[in-house]
Amino acid sequence: MQPKPAMSEVRGLRSLYWRMLLGMSLLIAVLVIAQAGAVLWLLNRGESGGDDLTGVTGAAAERLTRELASSPAADLRATLRDASAGHRLFAIMADGRVAGAEPGGGLAAQIATDLSGSEVRHLPATWQRSLYRPAPIYAGERIVGVVGVLPPTTVRRYGPPVLLVVVVVMFGGALLGTAVIIGPLRARLRNLTAAARQLGSGDFSARAKQDGSDEVTELATAFNRMADELAARATRLQASDAARRQLLADVSHELKTPVTTIRGYLETLAMPEVQLDPQTRGRHVAVARREIHRLERLIGDLLDTARLEAGAAEMDISEVAVADLFDLVIGRHEHECRSRSIRLTSSIGPGADLCTADAFRLEQALTNITTNALRHTRDGGRIELRAERTTGAIVFAVTDDGEGIAPEHLPLIFDRFYKTGSAKKGTPSGSGLGLYIVKTIVERHGGQVSAASELGRGTTIRIEMPLDADGATGAVTAHSAA
Repeated sequence: MQPKPAMSEVRGLRSLYWRMLLGMSLLIAVLVIAQAGAVLWLLNRGESGGDDLTGVTGAAAERLTRELASSPAADLRATLRDASAGHRLFAIMADGRVAGAEPGGGLAAQIATDLSGSEVRHLPATWQRSLYRPAPIYAGERIVGVVGVLPPTTVRRYGPPVLLVVVVVMFGGALLGTAVIIGPLRARLRNLTAAARQLGSGDFSARAKQDGSDEVTELATAFNRMADELAARATRLQASDAARRQLLADVSHELKTPVTTIRGYLETLAMPEVQLDPQTRGRHVAVARREIHRLERLIGDLLDTARLEAGAAEMDISEVAVADLFDLVIGRHEHECRSRSIRLTSSIGPGADLCTADAFRLEQALTNITTNALRHTRDGGRIELRAERTTGAIVFAVTDDGEGIAPEHLPLIFDRFYKTGSAKKGTPSGSGLGLYIVKTIVERHGGQVSAASELGRGTTIRIEMPLDADGATGAVTAHSAA
């Protein structure tokens, strides 16, 4: 199955950058086309609006014609002002009077000259085609004046409507761009923000939506990975806290039993009113001494466990003679084996006479396993220590023919403070740390420990130690760093 490409490798139109660039380009193109169309429409409307100016000047000329017919001295300026309708009208009379807007450029003198020379009954064609849209003022059938209009400038004519079009198109485009381009992005970012706030409040189930393949999806994916890691860390912290609480409870329980026993016997021995015979007194002292030894062993196991777990116990890796190692283990248990008629033997296979390890810690591990085997082996039984060489490892095995371990207990025997009952004694014995220390020591060497058992027929615990000194040292360094 081919691995999926990373989000950062997905580009093209699926990238948020290019999608926004394309969207903004299309939006700008649409706005430009809309503005251009609106301006062209306004220009066309402005050009056709010349007929309106002709109508304005014609109406003003007719009004002046009527007023001058009734009163030759009528106020031309007032009449133009009333008829202007916002346009800049002007009137030029044959007698030289000029009213209204200033046409400029000698136009007034030229028109006055043309009208005074002879009776003019029709406007010259050149006047009709001018921008001033002239309309004649009559006195009878003779033209005595002209009403014209100054055409508005381009800014005055098209400025306000063009400005209105620009504003409308700009705000309309902004709203359209926000709805089409920014809106979906804002919704996704708000979802990511809500997930971040939810995670920050302590809800480690918060996750962001990963719907897409752009940069926001990359961010959501990274956020979800971070949330997964935080959730895993929170779970580990909870498990660690639970383990710490359980450890404190187990240690308190394990320490309380011998301390309570010792205190009880010592208080009995210290009572002046209690007269004990030498035999009873000696038995009480022996029990207290045995409990003190038990307490010492428990404290030692706890210290070893703490050092090994913290990596503070440095491993002195060297070549270890397996025969000497077995002799030390057998020597430690020789007295108990003789008193209980248990046969403790050892055998070393070809090529297994040397092992790369910390001699003290490996002896401690084998001693703990053997002590555990003795605890669960009936008197007259047999325990065998074996060493065999396999590919890349020396395998140590401790086999007994004792009572065995129930299948439901077997996966738990290397857990801290886990103890199983003994058929001989009926209740669990030991500190419950022996096999846990074995597992920790073996893992510090880069090895593995396992167990196989059958009820009523015995148990075998195997330790696989790597042959390569560099590999073992590397494993020790790695576990110490952890």
